[in-house]
Amino acid sequence: MAVVDFSLFKAHVKADDFADDDVYLQHLLKTAEKHVIRATRRTVAELTQMGDGEFPAELQHAILMIGAHWYNQRESDAAVQMYQVPDSLSALIKPFRKLVADKPTDDPVEDPTGDLVEEPEQTGQTTDPTDEPEPGEAGE
Repeated sequence: MAVVDFSLFKAHVKADDFADDDVYLQHLLKTAEKHVIRATRRTVAELTQMGDGEFPAELQHAILMIGAHWYNQRESDAAVQMYQVPDSLSALIKPFRKLVADKPTDDPVEDPTGDLVEEPEQTGQTTDPTDEPEPGEAGE
């Protein structure tokens, strides 16, 4: 799928002068590409069409940003407080985001809504027996 050149990603994370992390960087790039594409709720083909035959530069930059963040911050906890750059990633992705999701496909890579879960219809009644009050509790 590679929509961002690996050598550009290596230069972005300042790892272009050594190859020790190449396997890990390729994994991050692939994961970042999937993440950004899913965030748009579109397929690569749709996005390429929107970019006049090329994958949009704004989304390529979003991929570089999230991949670099994951490379720099490898753990979910940090010893120091980190601050988010206001809306930078969202600002790059939002113009390409489909507002109405299509039906999910079987292919998780091309499925733009693969990370969405339909909410069950609310009927006002619980079906989980653990949610029902015990005999003698309020409501009985």
